[in-house]
Amino acid sequence: MSSDSSPALNPVKKFPSTPHGDALIIPVAAFLARVAPPLRHDLDAARVVNDLLCTSKRWPVIQNGRWRVFAQDPADLVKPLTKRYKGLENIVEAIHKVTGAVETPHLLHQCSQRAMGSADRGEHDLPDVCFSHGRRARQWTDVAAFGELHEKDSETALEENVMKVTASMHRCMQNDARRRFVYSFTINNSALRLWFCDRSQILVTEPFNFITEHRAVVHFFLSVMYASSSELGFDPTMALSEDGRHYDIKIRSKGLTQTCRTLKLLSSSRILLIGKGTRVWKAVRVDDRKEVGVPLVLKDTWTSPYLDSEGTVLKKLLSDLEQNHSQARSFFTSIEGYGDVYLNDECTILDYINTFKLADTTRALPVTCRADPMDKESAGQPRYIHHRIIYKDLCRSLHSETSVVQFFQHLGQITRALQTMHLAGWVHRDVSPANILVKDDGTALLADLEYAKRIGVGSEGKTGTPGFLALEAEVGRYRFPPPKNPPPQPSSSKYTLMERLRGMKDGKPIADEIAKPDLFYREEDGEDLPAVRYNPLHDLESVWWIAVYFVVTHEVHNADGAEGESFVAIMLVTASGANRTGARDGGEVVRCWCQAYDGANDQASSSDQAQDATG
Repeated sequence: MSSDSSPALNPVKKFPSTPHGDALIIPVAAFLARVAPPLRHDLDAARVVNDLLCTSKRWPVIQNGRWRVFAQDPADLVKPLTKRYKGLENIVEAIHKVTGAVETPHLLHQCSQRAMGSADRGEHDLPDVCFSHGRRARQWTDVAAFGELHEKDSETALEENVMKVTASMHRCMQNDARRRFVYSFTINNSALRLWFCDRSQILVTEPFNFITEHRAVVHFFLSVMYASSSELGFDPTMALSEDGRHYDIKIRSKGLTQTCRTLKLLSSSRILLIGKGTRVWKAVRVDDRKEVGVPLVLKDTWTSPYLDSEGTVLKKLLSDLEQNHSQARSFFTSIEGYGDVYLNDECTILDYINTFKLADTTRALPVTCRADPMDKESAGQPRYIHHRIIYKDLCRSLHSETSVVQFFQHLGQITRALQTMHLAGWVHRDVSPANILVKDDGTALLADLEYAKRIGVGSEGKTGTPGFLALEAEVGRYRFPPPKNPPPQPSSSKYTLMERLRGMKDGKPIADEIAKPDLFYREEDGEDLPAVRYNPLHDLESVWWIAVYFVVTHEVHNADGAEGESFVAIMLVTASGANRTGARDGGEVVRCWCQAYDGANDQASSSDQAQDATG
């Protein structure tokens, strides 16, 4: 995107934290040379500024070192915000006029909103001003780039603009699945900052005076006005239908390219701007613009180059599982095709996001294969790779379940799937509601195997979904290590597993010989513990957190009768078993829950059979 002589992107410092993470501050010259869309070879910012200086003496664009339309700073004007910055549109039009370009550029418009400048906006509300092609932007899919404005330059005003611009970047990326990255700017009185974000990072320039520093302003505006859609962050492998309801998406798998049309959005990671940006659609294949075949599931996400793709992981996992379990495939989603996304038809430019170490690379670096995990330390920050997967099974998310009994039945099925993985020596490492899918016949499936690993093989480190991570995986150290001097354990023939878990036999407490000692390795004792390795209990603890999440966040209707009794039985037996055994984390508690689940179902089944017999 730029020559080696371009200014390096060495960050000055971190910007005050935004709602979506820290932003790195970089020099303006480096942003224009390496981050902004590349200027066309026939456009030169210095020449355009000189032409603007030589325009009509009666109506000069630049006068006394300032834009004529900004003879005063916006803060000094007694006008509404819509009037204070109206001159920006005139500047963009003047730039287009002196270039002599014949094509229609992206022009700047004020967006039609209830209250321009307000930070209180809805999900689909547009920013203060935006560049759009041909017509004034009416929705986010029309926006090429945008800006947020504030007439003051105080610390409070800056914080408000930061809130606005990061929220708008998030809305832009969220409301248009084609967006791989987005450009924007903020103005506080006369202080202009240029912004860039993708799924990995947020960059912002040092402030400069947009009223007097004309060359930087013209350079940025030119780069946006005449940029192609792909240079502005639109995915060239996705096409939006004219009615805005569907995307036609290209998927390259096994050397062949096929097109799928989205029918319905099934799930989307809407919480954060930075991250995998995963979207899952109900889709159908398209041949010669016509829909063919049965519906399927299409997943679009960004993955680490140091991890195998989900399809590759599933092949390895099933190979290990089928040696011990003939029905292993029934526990997991069936993948029909998968592949990384390429930005050109020759499949030589891999679509990726490079976390901030751009001083020696470009955004379109040719990559022919995924990185070797052994090179992770020497390669700097990872380039997150755009990846797509086609699933055969059309499912719904566990989030949509409202029945208590059905919800816990699904968790029981997932627990058995995890048990099968664990017996084969694997851990999932990202068990969350979004990764549990339910088929129409009520079968729950495990999905998103990107982080799955063989136990002990590269399974260190923090992975998973926030809110459902095991405690030890979250904090990165063992919270409950084994005792220094473990007491003798009773033989398995003396007590059953459930008797040991419950701490009871025939209604009486079990002898103190199985009581857990209090003496553990303590951090304050200076004991060195090994690095945390993800283990089966961590997967099970995530299942426990999913159960807690459901109970806390879902409003249960008509939970009386058998359903309510089953739910109460499950929770009461779990709580009592966990209390008696001194369970110290969700992994141990979930074992009590699994037994309670089976017991409650057996009791409900016996009750149904008795009713049938008397009926």
